[in-house]
Amino acid sequence: MSATTFHTLADALITATNAFDADNAVTLFAPDAVIDDLSTATVSTVMPASATTWSVILSDITR
Repeated sequence: MSATTFHTLADALITATNAFDADNAVTLFAPDAVIDDLSTATVSTVMPASATTWSVILSDITR
């Protein structure tokens, strides 16, 4: 992955996260990605836990 591609993906994830857009955020990950969320002690695969996982992460940010 080039630096440009990485920065483009990182910017897109930041934009989706700031917009609390869980559905868009999950599209930025590979289908076999694993989210290890230390803040909630949750480990899950991106699919099919996608929207659920990101909704939890994003709701924690608003607290």
